[in-house]
Amino acid sequence: MKGIHLLILLSILLIFILTNKKYQHYPFLPKFVSEALEGYYFDPLHGGCMRRIVPISNTSFLIEGVYGTDEPDTGKNWFAEGNILSYPSEAEWEIHVDFRRGKPHKMYDTLMIAKFMRSDRKIVWEDGNEWKKMVSLV
Repeated sequence: MKGIHLLILLSILLIFILTNKKYQHYPFLPKFVSEALEGYYFDPLHGGCMRRIVPISNTSFLIEGVYGTDEPDTGKNWFAEGNILSYPSEAEWEIHVDFRRGKPHKMYDTLMIAKFMRSDRKIVWEDGNEWKKMVSLV
């Protein structure tokens, strides 16, 4: 009797997973979505500094960086928190980044929306800046 109940429960769970819209519409998403953003990026507009993106949860991440030569506190560390807002396609995702807590010297709006161009390995910011994801040779 227990085996039949377990089989029914597993069948219901499988049906739920296969019919759940969250899974149907995004078959291209990695298991841990923010892992696709993970890595080092080159920021050409702020002293050519490197930026590091680290996943925190499925759709949230942390950006670590240093101030460039064009900013106050050159060389000092800063951080920002981000979330993936939407992923309308496999190639392009919309992200939201909050610079308010970890980067108080930001000269303009501290809440920014950007596009992660997954196939081009870059983040395109609303101010026109583009961070190119660095490729590991290891």
